[in-house]
Formats: sequence, structure tokens, C-alpha cells
Amino acid sequence: MKKNIIFALLIFIAHFIFTDTPVAYAKADVELLPDIAMKVPENTTHINYLGLKGEPGTPFKISEIDADILLIELFSMYCPHCQKAAPTVNELYEKMEQEKRPDLKLVIIGIGAKNTDLEVETFRKGFDIAFPLFSDPDLSIYETLAGAGTPTFIGCKKGEENKKLIFFRKSGGIKDPDKFFDDLISRSGLQQVKNAR
Repeated sequence: MKKNIIFALLIFIAHFIFTDTPVAYAKADVELLPDIAMKVPENTTHINYLGLKGEPGTPFKISEIDADILLIELFSMYCPHCQKAAPTVNELYEKMEQEKRPDLKLVIIGIGAKNTDLEVETFRKGFDIAFPLFSDPDLSIYETLAGAGTPTFIGCKKGEENKKLIFFRKSGGIKDPDKFFDDLISRSGLQQVKNAR
């Protein structure tokens, strides 16, 4: 009897660990995005996409990314949920590109938790990812952003004095990129964009 209870408990726990269970959208209190330092990408298209002025390989602060809404994905190339979510995140990127307008710049970046440059590049090539990815081999960015597993999505918007404010957090994969996008816009407070569509 005791063995059956333990076995049933293990099956129950395994279900939540190894399946893509939906995770509720976590409502984030607005908080200041820490001014994280990263390196300007080598790819000129990515430099232009982020609106950066520095030379490739030179440091920049995340607040320098030119975006009304910046979506950060914390991922790992070894995470099966990140691998499964990658095509849907690519769809979300395409959706964000389609919805850009002169008064609304939408940008997404990925940060590879405990991933080297080589591992991040392997993930990029393996899943044909067009948006910029950055490595975080020592988990310093992940910990600064208070990551809660991978994938985790963090939505930021422009604040005063070029600061960025975190207004959205969600851990787990994306089932529907359109619904995710609408929720992101809604939580940002930029209702006029959603209503104009």
C-alpha cells in the first residue's frame, strides 16, 4: 500500500516536470528593470534592430535598447520546454514585427541562462531564430532578472529618463502567440494600440 502511494505521488510529480503544463500568467507589479550590461552583437541587423550606437563587442546597457516594449526571454539550449517553445516564440517575433508602427517599437531578445556564446549560437541556428540572443554563462543576468525557470518571459516598457519598467512576467511556454501578444499589450497599458488594430 505504501509503495502504491509513493508510486502515485511520483507519477503526479513527473507529470508536472515533464509535460508542457500551462502556467498562469503572473501579474507583475511594476518594477525598475536593472541596468544590465551586455555586449553589442556582431550582427549589424541585430545592432539596427536594437537601435544601438556602439561598435560590435563593446558594452551597452539594456536601457539603451530602443523599444517602447522590450520582451526578454530567459531560455536555455538544454531546456526541452525552450526547444519546444522556440517555433512559437519565432511566430511571436513575426507578430511583433507585423504590429510595429512609427509610434510603437516592439523588440524581443533572448538570454541563454548558463549558456556560452557557442551554445547560444547553436540554439539560434538549430531553431532559425532571427532576433538577438545573448549568453549568460554565469547566470548573473538570470539572477538579476529574478528568473523563475526557463523559459521565462519578462515584459518591459519605457519609463521616465530612459529607464525601463518591468510590467509583465510569465514562466512557461507560449501556446498561442496572438493571445500572448494581446495580453502583453494589454498589461503594458498601451490600450490604444490594441484598440486601433
